Amino acid sequence: MIWIMEHTVVKNFRKFKEGDKLEHGKTLVDLDRKTNGTKNLGSIILIVGILLGYLTFFTSRFWMPDNSSLVEATQLYERNTIDNYNIYLTKWVYSDSDAAMEIIVEIQTSALIDDGLTFSAVERNDGELDIYAVDESPEYMVLRITDLPENWQEISLHLQKNDGDNTLRLYTNINEVDKVENLPEKSKSEYLIDRLQGQIGYDDYQISLIQNEMTALETENTELQERIDELERAVYPTEEEADEALEMVNQAQNNIQENTDSITSYQEEISEIEARTESIQEQINNLKSQ
Repeated sequence: MIWIMEHTVVKNFRKFKEGDKLEHGKTLVDLDRKTNGTKNLGSIILIVGILLGYLTFFTSRFWMPDNSSLVEATQLYERNTIDNYNIYLTKWVYSDSDAAMEIIVEIQTSALIDDGLTFSAVERNDGELDIYAVDESPEYMVLRITDLPENWQEISLHLQKNDGDNTLRLYTNINEVDKVENLPEKSKSEYLIDRLQGQIGYDDYQISLIQNEMTALETENTELQERIDELERAVYPTEEEADEALEMVNQAQNNIQENTDSITSYQEEISEIEARTESIQEQINNLKSQ
């Protein structure tokens, strides 16, 4: 029976010699070419797909920026220096609906003659931006950036002395910038209020730093007192060991006193800052009532 099946298959196969016509007028050669053409087309599609994948991967940072690579935003209230200037960033806010930003910097200088600072703003992908001062003095600048590109990612504010070569760069990015719903144009007194509120924010920041220092000193005093108690409770077999323990106790007590004096000084400093904050708030209230 097996021989009969094999014989039938061979017999049927011989009916289709190369060049013989099959159904619909196709030959074995035609079918073979069609099969090879289909395989080649599939290979081409696969290669094109791989190439497109690589192209997408390597160019994605241009049309879909990688936010993880953005420069870290400059911290508010921290001191930045350029030549003989100390610069403090107290505000940097962004409104998407207005495509605008407001920036406030406080300026301190030790120079007898203030040459002043120039400013510009640059976006990482779009270059220089439109920026101008809505209010400024030797002590501060209130700056406004307008017509921001829709897909901006990272902006640097450049500050430079009028006659200097050094440039200070302050940064923000789309992830870290403070966002507000609207950022309309304001009057000069309203911008001055913004500047004074920035000073209050700076005072609050300074108080928080001082309080952290005070907490650390208080913790250290607690640990020193516990060590003193341990040393005074201990029993010493020799007079030499007792003298060494007494010396350690005296040193710990001196440290506690120094820390206590520092805490008192910090408390006085906080009181001065709070008084300044009250004065600034009064100025704000007067401006609002005008």
